[in-house]
Amino acid sequence: MRLIKALRYSKPESVAFVGAGGKTTAIFQAAKELSSASTGNAPAQTVLVTSSTHFGIWQAKLADQVYSIRTPQDIQKLEKQIPNGILLLYGEEKKDRLGGLQPKLLDGVDRLAKDHSLPLLIEADGAHNRPLKAPAEHEPAIPDFIQVVVVVAGLAGLGKPLQNKWVHRPEKYTELTGLHPGEIITGEALEEVLLNKAGGLKNIPLQARKMVLLNQADTTELQSQAKIISEKLLPVYQSSIISSLMRHGARYPTKDDQTTDSENRIHAVIERTGGIILAAGSSSRFGEPKQLLLWKGEPLIR
Repeated sequence: MRLIKALRYSKPESVAFVGAGGKTTAIFQAAKELSSASTGNAPAQTVLVTSSTHFGIWQAKLADQVYSIRTPQDIQKLEKQIPNGILLLYGEEKKDRLGGLQPKLLDGVDRLAKDHSLPLLIEADGAHNRPLKAPAEHEPAIPDFIQVVVVVAGLAGLGKPLQNKWVHRPEKYTELTGLHPGEIITGEALEEVLLNKAGGLKNIPLQARKMVLLNQADTTELQSQAKIISEKLLPVYQSSIISSLMRHGARYPTKDDQTTDSENRIHAVIERTGGIILAAGSSSRFGEPKQLLLWKGEPLIR
């Protein structure tokens, strides 16, 4: 299964990725899949990728085109000739960082995306390459227009001690979980963080769909643990995706990629059950098909 299918991405939307343990990998894998979703010899589709915080300067190589957006006029100039492929939009360049866009410019990019029916993927906080994190006071910087929020957590941090090596902002993690520095991070602790309004649920717009990406599920043990965690999250999140996404520099799957290596990186998508339709049997004892019985004026199956 491709990541965009796991995300139930069926139309252009604005998606924010927050958390730790594979945000950038997930963003660019989703962007690559969306860009290559065209058929035949059609050109690559345009996908807008940006940040409300910053990118590492090395991440520019993951895009097809890189544009600096510092003024509204830069957005107008881009709109006159929007290139195909993955477009990485950034603010100012400082040392080893590509700065994120200011809120007014993000609003402008969102309008551009909506006017031209383009996907917009935004990285909305940082984690310093740690698998787990807890947000600081100013994080995450999720714009109000966001339609989908994907909260990423790296399962490589489970079973590890609560320390800076494994957790970005461990002191905040302590506040949310009650774990002391050096104590082992459990699945229950991760659940607490993801369900906390000061943790995984922080700053998510009311209208946005909420998804969890439990990444780095590289063993069957971690995949089983992720399924247990997912069941606890479903009352709050619309779905939970269990994955082991390819790291930076690895080959991204293309539309025609049939290799199991790429498809098996999405191990499971766990969602709420909307309804169950019993469609087997001939209703011989009842005398007529039960699915066609009227309920509130319509056949039950409708």
